[in-house]
Amino acid sequence: MFGKWLNTRGWFCGEHAKDVPPGWDHFQAVCTGDFFNQTYNINGKEVPTVGYQTSILGNATVQFIKEAVQANERFFIYLAPHAPHIADSVYPFITQPAPWYDETILARNTSPRVPNWNVSGSDHHWLIEQQPPLVPFEVDWSDSLFRARWRSLLSVDDMVGAIQKELETLGVWEDTGFIYEADHGYSLGSLRMVSGKWNVYENDVRIPFLMHGPGIPSGARTDAIASNIDVVPTVIDWMAGAANSSNDGRSLLPLTTDLARRLEIRQSMEAQGIQMDPSSGLVLPPALDFARSASKVLARDAPGGPGLSDSPGASLPLLPAGPMAPHETFLVEYWGLGTVLRGAPTSPTCNPRNGVCEPGCNCYFRLEDTPNNTYIAARRVNSTTNVMYVEFYENNQQNTFTEKPYFYELYDLDTDPWQMTNLAVKPDAPKELMGELHDWIHQQIKCAGASCQS
Repeated sequence: MFGKWLNTRGWFCGEHAKDVPPGWDHFQAVCTGDFFNQTYNINGKEVPTVGYQTSILGNATVQFIKEAVQANERFFIYLAPHAPHIADSVYPFITQPAPWYDETILARNTSPRVPNWNVSGSDHHWLIEQQPPLVPFEVDWSDSLFRARWRSLLSVDDMVGAIQKELETLGVWEDTGFIYEADHGYSLGSLRMVSGKWNVYENDVRIPFLMHGPGIPSGARTDAIASNIDVVPTVIDWMAGAANSSNDGRSLLPLTTDLARRLEIRQSMEAQGIQMDPSSGLVLPPALDFARSASKVLARDAPGGPGLSDSPGASLPLLPAGPMAPHETFLVEYWGLGTVLRGAPTSPTCNPRNGVCEPGCNCYFRLEDTPNNTYIAARRVNSTTNVMYVEFYENNQQNTFTEKPYFYELYDLDTDPWQMTNLAVKPDAPKELMGELHDWIHQQIKCAGASCQS
């Protein structure tokens, strides 16, 4: 394990450094949220280092792989660099790229001005509805955060490239399963949220997800829905040959088998000069690089990603049912963190994150999370439906979601991809669909193991 171990730094640093979570042969966890000169818990001992965090973690991972392969040992690696998270304690409180990428010229200097950028969500949850327009100072800060995030990801690209190169050098790349994903999306002005990740909209809940490994055809993409709960059963399937039925998610490998078969069909048809029917659901782009793929989510264009226009991409058809029918719906759960303030700092002593506007500061505070920003949601995509349905609850303490929701949202992403019109508050709201998704959500939050997979 290399990098950030969940959000629990205090549990295994300082006086708890010896409390290494069980199951790891090597444990190298960051003890602070800084990018430079970190202290790590390395196998139960705090070790100070000098250098840039992403590079240190990448180099340590490469060394671990080399030693494991040379010892003829199979391995599992969990690698979680801090980038592109903000530097919480370093002015101007944006992400910190490596010095060698600090002035890199980018394809764009501003966050994508997508249709819902700096737009009021007047019929949305009150937290969104009350957001005032972004002022120029906030826009400039948010754009600087956008640039810093991109530049920090160049080091992540280097890290991934170094790992791939080492695996190729050792002759095990084609036998190695590799998953690249994020833990959440981000807001950079959408619906007037200057930064952050706490909301239910596409820019926050959609993540990049790439897989490489035996049986997965290069460059293939699928529109099938997956969730981060599917990662564990997928890894188990790869390592042990059979997914564990106790997991709420399910292995994605059967979908890749379907992709491989369709790739064979496509190649055979092309060899015969037969035009491939787009409804097959298999799309092979001419190239796939991390800069572009990092803004792709399950074959749908993420709004305004690198090298893309600011309009949403066309939807690709879903794969027909193969060895495993694709997911159609997945669950999103979030408990409001509390009163969270974010904003653009005017000086090193004026950090809106502290929640207090110090004397002499002009504070651009924005309320970006609250206890009752607690929600459960269903995201459904199939051949006839492309919606997000949301229920908001007052209680963020051990919520079992048995009380009545106090607010609802529903978006049709075929006609409203930027989620600007809440259909749930309309007089002609589709009550039957909302009722169906309500029932599905409440079955999912109670299920466990195999009953969640059906």
